[in-house]
Amino acid sequence: MANYEATHAIALVAGKASGTASLSWDRIVDIDHVRTVTDTAPFGELDPTDTTAGSVFSGFYIDIDIDGAFYGVFVSGNTWIVPYNKAQFDISTSTAFAAKITTNHAPNLAGAANCFLTGTKIATPSGARAIETLVPGDAILTADDRITQVVWVWRQDAITLRGLAPARAPICISADALGPGCSTHDLTVTADHALLIDGLLINAGALVNGSTIRPLSPDEMPPRHGLWHIETAAHELILAEGCAAETFLDYTGRAGFDTHGAYLARYGADRLIAELPLTRICTARHLPPALRAGLGIASAA
Repeated sequence: MANYEATHAIALVAGKASGTASLSWDRIVDIDHVRTVTDTAPFGELDPTDTTAGSVFSGFYIDIDIDGAFYGVFVSGNTWIVPYNKAQFDISTSTAFAAKITTNHAPNLAGAANCFLTGTKIATPSGARAIETLVPGDAILTADDRITQVVWVWRQDAITLRGLAPARAPICISADALGPGCSTHDLTVTADHALLIDGLLINAGALVNGSTIRPLSPDEMPPRHGLWHIETAAHELILAEGCAAETFLDYTGRAGFDTHGAYLARYGADRLIAELPLTRICTARHLPPALRAGLGIASAA
């Protein structure tokens, strides 16, 4: 889990709450607000212990039509604000604010956009940064200690589905599961996201051993969660929580991501990315026997 780094906030002028039933306002003002939204336990959701610049989460939230995500409203006295990161999405033009009222209230809000659920840390020349704080042009480190630039940060807002086959569930790689420092903290990726291990690109789903590497159940996930990916000029290996992980590869295209429209507006068209010339392993039965034994994978399918 990572704190959320805001660059701006929407001030709800003359905000007035009617208990927990509704919050109304007269107009909005978009203000500079370079502040951190601090997430405290329970991590992964907004609750009344979470703060930003002296304001606390009010329980109210705005359902933003631009990126299909929830943004929490924070309050201090009579001041109501909605922190956000303009480099990711400029929510100031959302029609949700034109309504001048919200009836959305949840004392504990999981999956809020301004409380990124996974907060995967990506290595940069200036230190590790949460993936949601990166923007195009930012410098990041590759696994072989080069510097490359972010072309795009992809985001998809997902709904947690019960009954989802374990093979499609997000995979949690526990700290040090793949050796000292890999990962430095629990790392959650999709099953088809590859890590570099012993010169092989291995999809996370092929590494599941049921203990230190395992699929997450719906009960461990919030109702809504964000899936993030980094595109660089070429298919690269970058450091995510200390593990060498691949950057975006256009196997399934970009249209499924919520940020595709903004990508096209910036770059004009999609482009093809050549895959790294490495062997990719997608199932456990193709793992080298020594790796399979080291991970404690009893049977492979």
